[in-house]
Amino acid sequence: MIVQGWEKGEKFVNSTLLHLEIRGDKIWIQQNWTELQIAQELVKRGVPAEQIVLGFLPEYMWEDSEYAVA
Repeated sequence: MIVQGWEKGEKFVNSTLLHLEIRGDKIWIQQNWTELQIAQELVKRGVPAEQIVLGFLPEYMWEDSEYAVA
């Protein structure tokens, strides 16, 4: 999801709110500025947690999450 356009006709705005990537057999969540808990929602819809990488976190934190280590 991208917010893009002119703010008050004076300033151009371009912000990525949600950025997901599919790399091999994993879904990488790179950015999530929405209220959705997208990783939890994916698991709820049948995606195994082992196939979800929280790319917005530093690598050293991946092992402490319930999701995949890249």
